[in-house]
Amino acid sequence: MKLLYVEDNEADVELLKRALDRSPRKFDIEVAANLAEARTCLQETQYELALIDLRLPDGSGIELLAEIRQNDLPLATVIFTGQGDEESAIAALKAGANDYMIKNDYYFRQAARVLENALDRFQLFAKSGFSSITVLYIVSDAADVDLTRRHLARYAPHIRMQVEQSSDKIFDLISTGNIEKLCDICLIDYRLPGLSALELLKALQQNRDITVPAVLVTDQGDEETALQALRLGASDYLVKQPGYLFQLPAALENAYNQACLAREHARLLKSEERFRVAIRNSQITVAHVDRDLRYTWIHSPHPDFDPSAVIGKRDDDLSDNAGTRKLMALKKKAIETGAAQREEISFPVSDGIHIYDISAEPLKDKQGGIIGATTSAIDITERVEMEHVLKRRLGELEALYSVSSSLRSAETVEEMLSMLLDETLKAFETNVGAILLYDDDRKLLRHLVTRGWFRELQDISLKQGEGITGMVFNTGEPYVSEEFSTDQNFKYPDRVPEGWGGASIPINVDRQIIGTLTLAVPLPRKITPDNLKLLLSLGDMAGTAVHRITLHEEAVKRLQKMQATRAIDASIIASQDMSLTLDILLEHLVSQLSIDAADVFLLNQDLKVLEFAAGKGFRSKSLEKFSLDLQESMAGRAVRKRQTIHVYDINDLPNKEGLFQWLKGDQFSGYICIPLSVKGEVKGVLEIFGKRPFRKESDWLDFLESLALQAAITINNNQLFEDIQRANLELTLAYDATLEGWSRALELRDHETDNHSRRVTDMTMKIAEAAGVSASERVHIRRGALLHDIGKVGVPDSILHKPDKLNAEEWAMMKKHPVFAYQLLSPIEYLRPALDIPYCHHEKWDGSGYPRGLRDSEIPLAARIFAVADVFDALTSERPYRPAWDRKEALKCIREESGKHFDPRIVEIFFSLVEKGDV
Repeated sequence: MKLLYVEDNEADVELLKRALDRSPRKFDIEVAANLAEARTCLQETQYELALIDLRLPDGSGIELLAEIRQNDLPLATVIFTGQGDEESAIAALKAGANDYMIKNDYYFRQAARVLENALDRFQLFAKSGFSSITVLYIVSDAADVDLTRRHLARYAPHIRMQVEQSSDKIFDLISTGNIEKLCDICLIDYRLPGLSALELLKALQQNRDITVPAVLVTDQGDEETALQALRLGASDYLVKQPGYLFQLPAALENAYNQACLAREHARLLKSEERFRVAIRNSQITVAHVDRDLRYTWIHSPHPDFDPSAVIGKRDDDLSDNAGTRKLMALKKKAIETGAAQREEISFPVSDGIHIYDISAEPLKDKQGGIIGATTSAIDITERVEMEHVLKRRLGELEALYSVSSSLRSAETVEEMLSMLLDETLKAFETNVGAILLYDDDRKLLRHLVTRGWFRELQDISLKQGEGITGMVFNTGEPYVSEEFSTDQNFKYPDRVPEGWGGASIPINVDRQIIGTLTLAVPLPRKITPDNLKLLLSLGDMAGTAVHRITLHEEAVKRLQKMQATRAIDASIIASQDMSLTLDILLEHLVSQLSIDAADVFLLNQDLKVLEFAAGKGFRSKSLEKFSLDLQESMAGRAVRKRQTIHVYDINDLPNKEGLFQWLKGDQFSGYICIPLSVKGEVKGVLEIFGKRPFRKESDWLDFLESLALQAAITINNNQLFEDIQRANLELTLAYDATLEGWSRALELRDHETDNHSRRVTDMTMKIAEAAGVSASERVHIRRGALLHDIGKVGVPDSILHKPDKLNAEEWAMMKKHPVFAYQLLSPIEYLRPALDIPYCHHEKWDGSGYPRGLRDSEIPLAARIFAVADVFDALTSERPYRPAWDRKEALKCIREESGKHFDPRIVEIFFSLVEKGDV
């Protein structure tokens, strides 16, 4: 603590230093011997406390005190005065000192305590702060008002002064209570014309709602007046003597602060009373115990803790149990450590087990010593139970959310139920359970998914009503078993380990039970009603998920059926290969309808038998060699009756071997045969086989019939196409025969060109093939080659049969025969693609040919190819006007005419054939 000691007596300084050295609180003391040194110290150093001697060599300590307050220095002040100088000390307090000490024989013993209290008091007031204070000065002397206003403005600017002289207004303010809004403190001049200051004080005291303090000032004071003023509620009084204005700010501040403290104290009392009322009406138990843990005071709403039966006793005197021992340990720890403790403790009381949230804090005396403990206990039994309920419910919701999240990723019922069982077992913190689904074909409940020791029962199937799961399936009601191994309703108790109980619930899909979910828990755990509710919720969720996946699977199947139908349609349209189309159809049929085998047999009307066309799923290929007699086979029966035949199990037929002799080695049971008809005419049959009997719904049968219709359309289209192809071939052969007849007719007309058309046609075809001309184009080239001289029918016989060279006029007529060929053949659409050779075979590569003078690639390829073959054959053949050329000479001529008469590329191809010996 930084202390400035203003004292000129060195002995007093030394005596005080020794006294403060013995104090637990450390004092850092600086000494000033007079006012001048004190002022210098205050300017240079910041102190927390100043101890000022009243009488100093260069003045009074009151002056220094006033300067400290005027400069608003943040330090506490204590006045030090000689024995018997109490009046001066009181004046100092009014001037703003926080305390005073009188120099007597034992003052040094109290010095530390007085200084500490003064500092604490100053700091307390400092926290509230010297905020602006409004003073209502009730006075009639204008000069006094002006002097006081000037002094406050200079030395206490935080104090604002208002003046009121009207007695009526003052009493009105008091009666209405508005004086509280107008000012913080009243300063009343004792001498008021026509108005008694004591009456004003009395009016303020009578109105108990008014807490504005009052300070009385008087010209000539006496003890009786002061006592009257204090009795009537005045906070202080001052006598107007020289220097009193320096005391006024401190007096006003003290009065104001005391009023604030009084208000705070009143609010505290009210708060304390509210607290007491709240404690009395609350469910909180509050108690005090001493260091021996004996009760000294208690308030409790519970009848088991009557104060008369508890005070003076310890908890273990009242009831010795684990809860009381924990409570005593909690109190003891709070006393020993001096720190607050808290714990939730359960106690058996008269109405059951209660759970309390208990806090224990050390109980201290005024000197801070720990004398015991204070405990508060709140009954949280209902809250804890609710927390348990909420925790359990949260666990259930988490389990449902976890299951729901997992099930969304499943794509098949089996995958979904496997996830469901795993998540359910996880939620119930066990690893044993099973899901059984009802097999409608076999009329049995079979294990689909098993975990734990239920795997030992995987191979067991149950009938409806058989065992616990069969009973649950039949009744639709959940079943809880205390222990499976001793439960009479359990079908195979000898295959179940001891010490396991559990429950089984139905799984519903769209109000229809499809199976059961069973889980097992180790004893002594039991399936509670809440557990069963959660299990049923999971079962409902499973049913919803199964329904969702079933709808999804149905949608996928429908899409696959549509895609299959589209693929088959595309195959029918794009391919004329019936075997390929039927293979595609049967492949989709086997996969989409989940059957084991299928075949198609075609009806041979001539032989009255059914012949194999396509098959899928059969072990042996011997089926392909069989023909089914219409009278002795099941398929023949379907053809004769023109209706679908459905055999539930062919093994039950008395004459199976005769009807299905070709099925040796295949273990089939279900059988359906559909006659394939188009416009009332049976084309064949579609047979499907299953290793289990067929029990299918209408959608399945509808799809089967649609595929059968597509098979019938495929067969019919193929037969129609074959008929058309046969007719086209016959027509083509007839056309080609006609062309060859024309060609022979031309040769008969022109004996010199005998067999020329055949030779040149064969050679042209070889060159065209070597040149890469397609087969379809070579057909037209062949026809054009045969008819290359068809235009000569328009040339007169006189010119055509003339043995000598033709004159110019005759040669001009001869050159017209390509045009005549064009005019003759172009109207015939069938022969139009063959016109290139008859019309252009006399055109030359260099453009010197006829009839149009075409050159290079303007000449059709067929004509360029034919030109080489025609010239070579003409050169090597005899003519009426010249003998046949030697082969070498003819080849030399062809080579020389390359690039002139002939296309060079065609010439090269020609010579490559020559080298190979093909020409």
